[in-house]
Amino acid sequence: MGNTRSYAYDVMFHFDANLTNGVKYYYAVTASNMIAESNRTNFTPVVPVPAPHLTVSKVKDFDVPHYSLVIAWNTTKDDSRRITGYKIFLNRDYAPGPGSPIAALGANATSPVIVNGTSPYPSGFVTMVVEYDDGNISYSEPMGVEIWIM
Repeated sequence: MGNTRSYAYDVMFHFDANLTNGVKYYYAVTASNMIAESNRTNFTPVVPVPAPHLTVSKVKDFDVPHYSLVIAWNTTKDDSRRITGYKIFLNRDYAPGPGSPIAALGANATSPVIVNGTSPYPSGFVTMVVEYDDGNISYSEPMGVEIWIM
């Protein structure tokens, strides 16, 4: 078995840096508490793919804390897999992995889109997750955006 990671009880995702696109990796999960550890799940294969290039800009400033963002992206064409959806997240900090979900788009979504919402903080980082029909996903690099002018 390879590398292992332990997380607090409320972690719902794992971000693995320094992987190579096109190389197959395998993951399995166990859960534990003070009494025992569960059996390991079956190993799930994943193949990292190039992340979409993402740009984010404001449409206009609204009354605090409302925002309207233009989110544009391009994805790498890969005939061996089909995109099944896009999810857009907002993080307060420059942190890997998704933050608070702000939009879910279907497979036929076209770039750019306008996303309206509210935020509890003045600036953040937008991340896009692209989902593929083979169960794999790719994360964009977090793009910083000032949500309103203070």
